[in-house]
Amino acid sequence: MNFLTFTYCVMGRNHLLLIDKLKKKGVNLKKIEIIDTKRLKITIDSKDRLKFFAICKNSWYNKLVKVGGLFAPIYNFIRKPGILLGIVFFFCISFWANTLYFETQFKGDARLFSRQIESVFEDVGIKKFYPFTQTQLDEANKKLLTEEKLSFISILKDGNRAVVYIKKSVQPPNFLTALNTDFVASEDMIVLKITVYSGRAVVTQNSSVKKGDVIAKASYLIKEQEIACPLVFTMTCECTFVYEYQSLHKIDDGIKVNALTLAKVALGDYPVRSYQIINIDEKNLKVILKYEKTFFGG
Repeated sequence: MNFLTFTYCVMGRNHLLLIDKLKKKGVNLKKIEIIDTKRLKITIDSKDRLKFFAICKNSWYNKLVKVGGLFAPIYNFIRKPGILLGIVFFFCISFWANTLYFETQFKGDARLFSRQIESVFEDVGIKKFYPFTQTQLDEANKKLLTEEKLSFISILKDGNRAVVYIKKSVQPPNFLTALNTDFVASEDMIVLKITVYSGRAVVTQNSSVKKGDVIAKASYLIKEQEIACPLVFTMTCECTFVYEYQSLHKIDDGIKVNALTLAKVALGDYPVRSYQIINIDEKNLKVILKYEKTFFGG
C-alpha cells in the first residue's frame, strides 16, 4: 500500500544511467515513464526523496508533477501555511502506519521459499497488521540462512513491506521439503528438466503445461494401484513475463531498448532465455521475456 508518493518530471540525458544510480542507492522506483530522449517521469516513496535529490541535484532538473498515495490529501492540506495541527497529525499517523506489516515482496528466488519464510516470520513474531521492526527481520534472516542452503539472503524493511531477496544454491539443498499433495503448475510454462526423488512425474522434459495442470503426483504405482507417498522433486522450467510499455512519442529503436531494460528490471533476478518486442501501435509495445525458474521440493 502506498501511503505517500511523489512523481517528478526529470530532465537530462542518459536515462538508464540515472535509473541505475537510483537503484544502487536503494531508491524504490515505483513507476518509470519515459516521455522522450531528455525527459522521464519517476514515482518514488516519500522516504526516498533525500536520496533522489542527492543524485539528481547537480546534472538533472526536477519538477514535482504529482503527489499520490493514501496520505496525499493530508500532505496537500498541511502545505498550506499556519496549519500546525495538521502537520503534527500527519507525522503521527505516518509514523504509526509505517510500523505495521502488510505484505512480503519476493525477489530473486525468494518465492521458492515462501512457505519457509512465512513460518520463520511467525516464529519471530511478525504478523499481518501488527508492528514489526528490522531487528525481527534480521532474526528471520539468520534463521533462514541456518535452516536453508542458500548462497545469499537479504531481508529488509521497506515501509509496510518485508523485501526478501534470496539467491538459491547452485545445487539443490540436501533436505528438500516434501509435499503430501500433488504439485500443479502455478502458471503456463515449459518443463525443461524434472527430477523426482519420491512420488512420480506426470510430465516429461520439454512438456508444455497450463496453469492448474498436474506436474508431479504424491504417489507411486504398484500393479496399476496408486499408493500415497511424500512428493520430493526438483524442476527447472521456462516461464513467460509480459511487460506493456506506453510512450508519448512514436516508437523507435531507442525506445525499444529502454522498454527492454525496464522489462528486465520489473522481472527481477531471473535468467532471461529470450525476448520478443511486439509493436501494438505507434506509441505502445509489448515486451515478452522467456525466463528460467527453478522449483525445489515443495
